Amino acid sequence: MKMRQWKWNLLPLALLFLFQLLVAGAHVTTENKVTPPTATQPAESGVIAEQNGLGLKFSHGRHEDSSSQPAVDAAINLLQRLKIPTRKYNQPSGFLWYARHYAREAFYLLFMNGPPLDNQTQKQPRKMSSQLKDAVSLLESAAKDDNSDAIYLLAEMNFYGNYTHPRNYSKAFQHYEKLAKLTGNSTAQYMLGFMYATGIGDAVERHQGMALLYHTFAAMGGNTKSQMTLAFRRYSGIGTPRNCDEAAFYYKQVADKAIAYYRSGPPGGRDFVKRLLPLG
Repeated sequence: MKMRQWKWNLLPLALLFLFQLLVAGAHVTTENKVTPPTATQPAESGVIAEQNGLGLKFSHGRHEDSSSQPAVDAAINLLQRLKIPTRKYNQPSGFLWYARHYAREAFYLLFMNGPPLDNQTQKQPRKMSSQLKDAVSLLESAAKDDNSDAIYLLAEMNFYGNYTHPRNYSKAFQHYEKLAKLTGNSTAQYMLGFMYATGIGDAVERHQGMALLYHTFAAMGGNTKSQMTLAFRRYSGIGTPRNCDEAAFYYKQVADKAIAYYRSGPPGGRDFVKRLLPLG
């Protein structure tokens, strides 16, 4: 009887060990997938970016200095030919490595009365390839001539880490700020509002007043994300007194866009794709 009770006591540990093995296997699978760069679509810039790993499309509608546009085009060609590695870091894998890894994490959690070791400290910083350096050099030279496409690309690359570019939130903030002052780009204004609101990466000190100001300008320019942000801020009273009328005003702007998009399809409206999201 005692033998059976002893086995039942070990059952949770065995289940926990099997769960860790499943997590380790899923971790290896996701590491081998290529994550495409994130895209933020500008509202008023000359850039119409489709940064989904397939390339970039640009609309050369307006530029303050057309002489710098060939440099931007050359940089885009270099970025399109970049070979993005499937794995970001050289990290060992296998059953023994993951067993040792989770054993160490459990030891620190149970016996050291502290959180597990931070894996971020063990990751090596990204190294820019020569091709990426050439593209960045061309974009920086064009940005000095106030080329809005170059400024926008540099801002996105520094913020999102597109094309394996090292992230630098301080530089991203500088580029977004320059683009917002130069052209009034609503996407740049939205990003400035986001960075002022969160203080991400210690790029700028948190300032809810400045965040509200930039989101207001971006919403006036038609930026949907800023319209949603302002609606929630006005409704919840974040950095501003609560005002349900103004919240409804911004929510209605977004709702009108959704209705217009739905009606722009075939007769009967667009057919929205139903996505089943896993709960686990």
